[in-house]
Amino acid sequence: APVVTAPASVAVNASAIVASVPANPGSIYVWSLVGGAITAGQGTSQVTFDAGPPGTTMTLRVTDTFAGCTSAAGTRRVQVDFLDVIPTNPFRNFVNTLARNGVTGGCGGGNYCPDAAVTRGQMAVFLLVAREGQGYAPPACVTPRFGDVPCSNPFAPWINELSVRGVTGGCGGGNYCPNAAVTRDQMAVFLLLTREGSGYTPPACVTPTFGDVPCSNPFARWIYELVARAITGGCGGGNYCPASPVTRGQMAVFLVTTFGLN
Repeated sequence: APVVTAPASVAVNASAIVASVPANPGSIYVWSLVGGAITAGQGTSQVTFDAGPPGTTMTLRVTDTFAGCTSAAGTRRVQVDFLDVIPTNPFRNFVNTLARNGVTGGCGGGNYCPDAAVTRGQMAVFLLVAREGQGYAPPACVTPRFGDVPCSNPFAPWINELSVRGVTGGCGGGNYCPNAAVTRDQMAVFLLLTREGSGYTPPACVTPTFGDVPCSNPFARWIYELVARAITGGCGGGNYCPASPVTRGQMAVFLVTTFGLN
């Protein structure tokens, strides 16, 4: 299959974007683009195309036909920026990487809502798709595992799957609190257990490096393991802000870095 070279992300309303494959004399290249429009170069090793609507994940495909033989298709996903995550936004590359990997389609209207807090229900979906890949769907909910998450809740299959995997035991009292915001200390546990499995325990905290996370904090070992893996550098000023809600922008960084998405 031809190896497609094209930008990973493009700005809203971008035009004349270039995509190419290594040229083979005598080959005929057939391109297609879902989510945008090819404007020139069909049949050759290089095309130009225009971006689709904001927040669209475009998919380029190309085959190489030479002497009657046609290759498998080379593919490349190109993410159009969300309206509220412009190229100067520090979360832009992380947000677009999440979108290219099918973890999120934004919050609607071509936006991503980077400053909005992530709920515990939404987080279940983010974690499992980032871990398992685009197209993953958990088993249907048959028996609710939490009193506040009936099977009629659209997040129920995802929340139940986190529970089955030992990633969460809920928020207490037999509930999960699906509409509550995920805090940054909780996020450390969720990330590491989703990645490593229910039996995982990080090393004990010995030398705290955040002023607001002493080793006596029950989340300390989890938070400092994120630091050791270069997943987080805190919230600034030498702190981690463990009780603060995780925003959708921050979530993009956590997921992309933890699961090695590209």
